[in-house]
Formats: sequence, C-alpha cells, structure tokens
Amino acid sequence: MLKLIRTFKTKTSPLVISEEIKQALNDKKPIVSLESTILTHGFPYPENLSLGLEFEDIVRSNGGVPATIAFIKGVPHVGLSSDQISYLTENCKSAVKVSRRDIGHVMANKLNGATTIASTSILSSLAGISVFGTGGLGGVHREGQITMDISNDLVELGRNPITVVCAGPKSILDIGLTMEYLETQGVYVTTYNDDGSDKVEIPGFYARKSGVKSPNQFTDFKDVADVIYNQQLLGLESGNLVCIPPPKDIAMDSDFINKIIEDANEEAKEKGIKGKDITPFLLLKIGEMTKGQSLVSNREFVKNNIKYATEIAKNLSSLEYSSLQPVDLCRQSEIPTDEKVVETESVTKEVDTIVVGSVALDTISKLDTYHMNDSNPGSTRTSIGGVGHNVSLATHYTGGKIRFVSIIGDDLTGKSLKNMIEVDNTLFEKPGSTASYTSIHDTTGELVIACADMKIIETDFSHDIIQELDRYKPKNVVLDCNLSVDTLQKIINHASCNLVIEPTSVVKSKRIGELKLNVHESIELITPTINELESIYETLESREMFDDEWFEIIDSLELYRIRDILQGGMIKKLYDQGIVQKAFKLIPFFNNIVIKLGKEGVLCIGNTQSKFLQTKSQFPFYIEYHPIPEQNENLQIVNVTGAGDTFLGALMSNLHLPLKEAIHKSQLCSGLSITSEDAINSQIRDV
Repeated sequence: MLKLIRTFKTKTSPLVISEEIKQALNDKKPIVSLESTILTHGFPYPENLSLGLEFEDIVRSNGGVPATIAFIKGVPHVGLSSDQISYLTENCKSAVKVSRRDIGHVMANKLNGATTIASTSILSSLAGISVFGTGGLGGVHREGQITMDISNDLVELGRNPITVVCAGPKSILDIGLTMEYLETQGVYVTTYNDDGSDKVEIPGFYARKSGVKSPNQFTDFKDVADVIYNQQLLGLESGNLVCIPPPKDIAMDSDFINKIIEDANEEAKEKGIKGKDITPFLLLKIGEMTKGQSLVSNREFVKNNIKYATEIAKNLSSLEYSSLQPVDLCRQSEIPTDEKVVETESVTKEVDTIVVGSVALDTISKLDTYHMNDSNPGSTRTSIGGVGHNVSLATHYTGGKIRFVSIIGDDLTGKSLKNMIEVDNTLFEKPGSTASYTSIHDTTGELVIACADMKIIETDFSHDIIQELDRYKPKNVVLDCNLSVDTLQKIINHASCNLVIEPTSVVKSKRIGELKLNVHESIELITPTINELESIYETLESREMFDDEWFEIIDSLELYRIRDILQGGMIKKLYDQGIVQKAFKLIPFFNNIVIKLGKEGVLCIGNTQSKFLQTKSQFPFYIEYHPIPEQNENLQIVNVTGAGDTFLGALMSNLHLPLKEAIHKSQLCSGLSITSEDAINSQIRDV
C-alpha cells in the first residue's frame, strides 16, 4: 500500500483553499467543513457573525481545523478568514443559496453564495475534506412519492465521499422515505446511541426520535472513523450520514413538534405553497408556533453536531497517519506495480522535543584572500539551514525524538526546502519569501559577516504552533529568537512543558529581555554567548526589572558563597569581568544558563531546584566550568555556522545524562560540525 496524497480533480480548478486548510490537508490534520447557509439564511446580522466565529472556535477547541465554505464574489472558497465571514454575514441578504445547479450561475455572475449541505459536500470533496458538521439534513418531503420533491442533499451524499454529521433529517420531511432514498444512493446511515437504548431511532432534528429505526448505531466515534477509512481504501465515492440525537435538555417533544408540522403542512396546501418555497414557510411557522424555541434549538444542535464531527475527524486523522495508504484513491488503477512503498508518519508517534524556529536557504562563501571593500576569490555553496532546523537536525542525528515546526514562503525556495528536510516536520506555508541566510567566512573559516533575511519567521504564526504543541504534547520545546517577541510570548504563556530558548544572535537575543517573565515561573534553559548574555541582561536592566525586591531574591540564592568555588582559572576570569554576576542575577528568570565560550569551553550556572539538567550542588545554585575536550583542540576549522546549533541539539538528546557528561558529548559534536562544510555534521551520530 502506498501513501495517500489528496489531489484535486483538475489542475486549473478555480477553487480557492485557504493556506491554513492547505497545510492541514498536507499534514493530515482533522478538518471539519462548515456550511454557510445557516449563517446567511438562518440568523440575522450580527448574530450570524458571532455564530460563524463560534462554530469555528468549537472545532478548534476540540482539536480540529474549521473549513467554512462559501462563494465570495463568485469565487468558491474552502476555509474563510474571519474578515471573509464578517463580509458574508454582513451581506447575508444578497447572498444566494447555492446547491449544485446554482454553482455555475453564481460563479459566472460573481455573486456571493451560501453553501447548502449539497454544495458544501461538493466543494469539501474537491478539496479532499472528509467530514462535515451541520444542523439538519434535507430529504424527501411528505408526499414526495407524488410531488417528487427530494432535496439535492441526498443525491450529493450518494455522489461525494463526505460524512455529514447532523441531528437527522428535518422534522418537516418524510423520514422513512428519506432513509429509503439514501439506501438507494448507497449512503451508509448510522445513529449515535448516547443513552444505551435497545431500539435506536433516527432523530427528527428537533426531536430525539422519529419513529424510524436507524439502520446502524454506534457508541464510539472511532467506529465511524473506521467505516470512513475502509471506504477510502477502496476509493468508494459515496458518503455517510451520521445522526446525533439532540441533547435531552434542548430536544423538543416528538408529538408536540409533529402536530405543529402537520398543521403547517395543511396551511401550505390551502395557500398553494410548494416547491422551494415550502421549506422556508414550514420553518417560519414552526418558529412562530414554538415562540422562537425552534430557532434556539437549531443553533444548539449545530454546535453539538460540530463538536462530534470534530471527534470523528480526529479519529480518522489518526487512522490515516497510522498505516500505509494508496497514493491517490481516485486513480488507484494508474499506480505502477513497481511503485516504492512510502511510509507515513504516525500521528501518535512519541515526540520528546519540538523545535520551533527558522528554516532557511543558506549561502556560505569562504574567501581565499581577505580584503575589505574589494572582490575576493573564494568558494560558495548553498544548503538548507536556519537555527531551528539546525538544532532539530542535530537532535535527530544524536538520537532525540524530535519534530521541527517552522514557516516557509509560497515561493520556489520554500517548495524546494520541503523536500530537503530530514527531520519529521510541520511547515506552514504563507505568502512571501522563504527565509535566507548569507554568510562570508575568512580563510580560516571564521565568520566575517552575515545577512539573515528572516522576515517570514517573524510573522505571528503562534496559533499554528500551539496547535502542534497540543497535538504532540512534547516534554520540551526549543525556541529560537528568530521568532517575534509576540510569538515567543504566546508560546511561553501556553506551553506547560520545559522551555528552552536559543538566543540566536546579539541583536535578536534582546527579544528574550523584552518578554514578560515572572520570577520562579522560569524558562528552563537559555544558551547564550557572552555577548548575548550581556544583551539579555542590559535589556532587562533597561526595563528596571532588577528593583529592590530583586535583591531579596538574589540573596536567597546565597551568592556570598560564590567565593567558596572561585578557584582561579576561567570562572575567576569571568567573575572579574562581571559575567558570572550578571548570569546569577538572571537565574530567577532562567533556571539554567549555559554560556558558550567558543574555544574557551562552556560555563554552566543555574538553580539546583531545577531537574532539567542533571546537576548536583550543596548550594541553592551550581556553577560549573567545562573546558573544551582534548579531541577539540587544534581542529581544522572549516565552518563555524552550525557549532552552537549542534551543541544545543546534542544537549537536548542527552538531558538524561549527568551535566558533565552531557556537556562533554555536546562539545564533541560541536567540534565535528566545525570540521565539516555542512552546518550539522552527520558524523555526530557516532558520538
């Protein structure tokens, strides 16, 4: 079996799929389609706007990605922005109710269009979305065997591989005939048995029972996902109807609602109302006779159905990840018999560390001669880089269970980088240029100057990142300071795991100092150079973070004991420079500070109460100096670009070791990368 890749039926499709939905399809996240007719024809403005946003929030809060579907000025959209939802709901009176027959007309005349169950099913299927949450299904009208008044909803369920989750056919319909018609169309129908009933009936939208026995029933939403998944394996093109009985506290009495419907039908006959006018007339009469209760119930049913639709989508997403599947179910017969099997990544795969940061196209030039303000001969090579990518690759090479999360542009560079990343990853594609890094190195390999274009990584995509954190629930999150302050802050506020920040550069390390950090709610680890440490310290000091109360906190660390461990050498040297003192003043914010000293080694300072790094000390703090290993002396330097990234990546893989051993291994790995043209030397696997 081969990997499932959702494809469009035509390369020139005018269908516009939002960037969020494209990425969710690519990552096989659980997506739930939402119709728009209920917003334009069900509720007035601005109630319809708040409802549209609330429906999307229900999907998100339950772990899914919402895809509201509509036509905006004739263009079919799958996945609306909040601004588009606002525009559509504000202009609801001019929006056309769109079924299959109306699609071409709406597009040709550039009209706003609200999608019914039928058209939502069509556009969802074209986009590759399998689950759709809505209110009530259309069907066969009463006396439909005479009038032939049958909703296109039923026909589209037979044509499209979509699972519609609803509160059953609307009570104004002939539910028995509706079930017969769905059987003819090959549609699988099942009902949620939420109360352990012996006899499960199809719900009648407003009422929990209709008097019509459900063909199937379920108690676990995974069972529904199993059905959908197995239909996909065979490439079946028909859909499913999943009925959710309305909650008991808002459901209406069957006899009460049926009497209202019978009276309304009689009145419609007397007035000669039929065809497309019958449904709005009946719903209006029901609203009047129930004194608005039907409208309230309708709204609550939709919310309930959307929540359960998300559960089905999540279970289906897990199944799609957990096994190998066909390349294109719609074109399975075209797959060559010698096609290689490609294994998909499991959604439940254990992830210890998520690295969030930059991925970039690196252009590295090394000079043969070095003359400023002049052209110099040398060599240039390009590769994939970025601090976040490099750290994740180093973690991967050294055995860490890692996932990399980043953002790329919709340009050729971004498309190329997608196929080059070795690490399990989630890349969010946004309009713009993919990040790039250009560096110039002297004849020894030391960095002379570099230009980093990281504008795209500085956009706020914290919502996407947080979804990934909630999905994988890692033990550790590593953030690089190419991320904006807003993005860093939102992740810090949300995450409940160990947080590590790589300062990245002197300029960008200031972002750490700009964060709203609470004492004793610390970041577990930062890994600055001396210059980056001073930048963080100065930024916090300029914000007057070190006030009078601060000294009480510092005193609690018993720093007067530092003289007991000042034995000369590098620690004494750094103390005399004021580096040690500045680091200690930062400890209440950052439990562990690992200062990279280049060829001088590493200085570690931290809080012994933190269990993140395996340290031992008789004091409330620890301070350890680690010179470079003998193996790293007199190395032939080729490229220092990835030295710090390699160090941090290897450290993340060795957190289980005592600090001395973890630092030693990380230094050895860093030394190997220095001797390689690649930013991260694959030979670190052997350390």
